[in-house]
Amino acid sequence: MAIAEDLFGAALFLDGGKKLQIWIDFHIGSRFACPQCKKPDCEVHDIALRTWHHLDFFEYKTHLHCRVPRVSCPDCGIHQVLVPWARARSGFSLLMEGLIAFFAQTMQMTQISEKLKIPDKRIWRVVAYHVNEALNRVDLSAVKFVGIEETARKKVTNTSLQLPICYPGKSSVYAKVKTRPF
Repeated sequence: MAIAEDLFGAALFLDGGKKLQIWIDFHIGSRFACPQCKKPDCEVHDIALRTWHHLDFFEYKTHLHCRVPRVSCPDCGIHQVLVPWARARSGFSLLMEGLIAFFAQTMQMTQISEKLKIPDKRIWRVVAYHVNEALNRVDLSAVKFVGIEETARKKVTNTSLQLPICYPGKSSVYAKVKTRPF
């Protein structure tokens, strides 16, 4: 896990030794670059306490806590500094998101949820974010025809359905389209 030069950390075991809480803070008087315009040496405006679920350390459930500064940039206003170990508003460290994405390739979301002891709704949010990011990087300019899996309509149990769409001759699914049952 990367920690910037202006930050320092301390670890505490809480809840009868079953949780590892890692606290990360910045030195008083530290100055940070603006996350929007990259102007260096902006002073801290205020702070927000943030928490991220990190990879478990042996049998210890691990959380990162940090006082994340918001900087006052003379050029573009007040913005929260981006931390190097997590994506904005995710609630997970990048390493935990990587583990979730790795598991999602071969496991059902309920299995991941049970294994990591995280609600499946949070698992789905991480997977959806990374799938959308991957789809945004796919060049579909050469696609002239698409194939739609017709057997999916036989599996309909509710009022909506997601049909996978792929390029014939390729194994990759490019999108899922929500539709009503046939």
